[in-house]
Amino acid sequence: MYYDIDQHEIRNIVDKKIKGSFLYMSIALIVTFLTGYFTVTNEAVRSTSYTLLPLFLILQFVLPLSMSLFIYKANATILRVMFVIYSISTGVILSFIAEYYTLGSVISVLSGTIVLFLVLTIYGYTTKSNLQSYTSFLFVGLISIIIMSVINMFIGSNTLDLLLSALAVVVFVIYTAYDTQRIKNTIISLSYQGQLDLLDRVEIIGALSLYLDFINLFIYLIRIFGRRKD
Repeated sequence: MYYDIDQHEIRNIVDKKIKGSFLYMSIALIVTFLTGYFTVTNEAVRSTSYTLLPLFLILQFVLPLSMSLFIYKANATILRVMFVIYSISTGVILSFIAEYYTLGSVISVLSGTIVLFLVLTIYGYTTKSNLQSYTSFLFVGLISIIIMSVINMFIGSNTLDLLLSALAVVVFVIYTAYDTQRIKNTIISLSYQGQLDLLDRVEIIGALSLYLDFINLFIYLIRIFGRRKD
């Protein structure tokens, strides 16, 4: 069922919710990098985090899956709390990755990731091209990354690791623009259907998608361009 709603109102809703998704994503990223900083610089926090590392790894899989599955059941407040917990656990995981690289290269790659991410989201939001046609490619690419990662855990090939990282960057570059357009289209569709009560939850899940795109871009870019400590 579609409701009588004019284009001006649709644009206002889309602008508001897209900005909301970026706000939640930005807050989550700040929480993540602050958590990572305190984990690296505080020995007590680091020791505790190392002890609880298995829990944080489990949360990395359980929380985003739960948020996606319960988007139509959980209220927005619960989703926000889950998002914050997830961003904290990600910060802990990133701290153990970042310790292998020099501070300068971490800052450089992070800055580059921010610029690249902004360009991609602007493109995804404004383009008239149908990026949803990349769905199959992205799915195959993601599965390939997972399989290659598992294989490389056993053979430890630097060449395969570089190829894996390059493939992952390509996949998440496309994913960033793809997700931005998907979030925009979902908001438009729900607005036309009069399901405005779902928009707050879509706003948070959209933020999670963009957050995951950013984090993955950063991780794989630092694996390619990061300068390891001596």
